[in-house]
Amino acid sequence: MISIKTNFSFLKAFNKMEEIEKGVIGELSEIVVESAAKTINSGKLKPLSPFTIKSRKRGRGWGGVKVPPTNDITPLRHTGTLVKSLKVVRNGFQMADYGFRHQQGKGVPKREFLPFTKDMGRYTPEVKILHEKVTNRYTERIRKAMKK
Repeated sequence: MISIKTNFSFLKAFNKMEEIEKGVIGELSEIVVESAAKTINSGKLKPLSPFTIKSRKRGRGWGGVKVPPTNDITPLRHTGTLVKSLKVVRNGFQMADYGFRHQQGKGVPKREFLPFTKDMGRYTPEVKILHEKVTNRYTERIRKAMKK
């Protein structure tokens, strides 16, 4: 009979996968939230239309809703609601519903403030670097979990 000894256990790694995944998802979500807030506050998004600028100065928000008048013409920043709504949650991140409409350009001008697109076709440089780091951390965590 042949006996094979190993210094690793796939079962140990498998049993720790949920914990490892939660850690990785949490790290990714934090970067997505930070990056989105930074992009919104940067003023680099598609400029507002002249009509919207006039509306803001008169104290009108999207759909004619009354909001405090402002001279801030930075897109997605008028009330601060979107940035405040960006949060890391158990399985990723969340934000106000209208943020997704702006990201995808559904009924409003498209303003991609998330560091990736819905189909993952575009990544910001931050996310590319993060992806590499997280992949390395993920691999290292699995490697450690496999050790006997």
